[in-house]
Amino acid sequence: MTAQRYWKPYKDGHLPFALTPATYHLRNRTQGISQASGNPTQNQPNEKFSATTHRPSITLPAYAIRQPTRPTRPKEPTMPSPLVLLPCLTGLIFLALGLTLNRKRLAENATPTLPRLILIGPIFYGASLGVFGTEHFTVARFIQQGVPTWIPFPLFWTYVVGIGLLAAGLSILANRVVWLSAPLLAGMIFLFVLTIHLPRLAHLHDRVSLAVLLRDTAFAGTALILTALHRPRTPWLAPLGRATIAIAAIVFAAIYIGHPQTALGLPLEMLSPAWLPAPHTFATIGAILLFVSGAAILAQRRIPLAAAVLGSWLTLVTVAFYLPIFFMAKGTGAQIEGMNYVADTLMFAGTALIAGLRPEAPESTIR
Repeated sequence: MTAQRYWKPYKDGHLPFALTPATYHLRNRTQGISQASGNPTQNQPNEKFSATTHRPSITLPAYAIRQPTRPTRPKEPTMPSPLVLLPCLTGLIFLALGLTLNRKRLAENATPTLPRLILIGPIFYGASLGVFGTEHFTVARFIQQGVPTWIPFPLFWTYVVGIGLLAAGLSILANRVVWLSAPLLAGMIFLFVLTIHLPRLAHLHDRVSLAVLLRDTAFAGTALILTALHRPRTPWLAPLGRATIAIAAIVFAAIYIGHPQTALGLPLEMLSPAWLPAPHTFATIGAILLFVSGAAILAQRRIPLAAAVLGSWLTLVTVAFYLPIFFMAKGTGAQIEGMNYVADTLMFAGTALIAGLRPEAPESTIR
């Protein structure tokens, strides 16, 4: 009786929706749409009375049902992230600064036995330090995770390391107080090897941990060579630094022979991309150059030539291989990875070139 008392449609055929919460319900929407599709008056609500529930029921027309929408793909950012832009900008500024400040030395000190490319080694080395130093500020929260747990205030030490890398890079590029910055840099990197990379290698026993340990040891050995160039009383540091570079190059060659699918330059985690033709052939060429150059440097035979060959190969890999990977990377994470591989390989190219500098030769001394 109550339903019949209040059931009074309007003249236009629509229901009094003010009473809907109390007296009406929507039933069988999909069935109602199919019924309305054959009704020429489907634009009007189809009103029926349910005798079982004594409640009126409504069948909504098709236009009243909200259709599901397809998910839209998020737009990719048009500008690179500051996490990528700032380290790249710092590296480019450091590279331009090094070339500008050392243009006279590059023009005057080049000789047939000391190619100009070898003299660019400290510039590559210092520019890469600028990239890694800036990353210790832009992605400090991520880098601090690599600090051993027994060291307090990991974020603070991350910033300290970043300042040290930037200061050492500027010192090497400007050729000022290298006698102090180079041994401090060598000691800091050796500390990383002992506290981070060596325990990791002992725990994981994988080739990537071995490659990272040898890479950073070679970086520290390069700082020892720079120390010997600026401290005449420590010439014995140069052979020690060259030995770390040579051993790393020989072991890298062996890794490439066993894992030819690894990306060129340094045998780290990245694999050769699909667009590189004959990746195993290039890996074999790189392994041969690494082994021959490393053996010559270790045996102290034609060191400038061996250093120039190895440094040229790594520079070519940086420009022709890792730069395209960096520019084709999509997303901030992939761009950061590509940027690190560019700076890493360029720094090892500078490391190989610095191995050709000898403190006993006056023309090779960086003044």
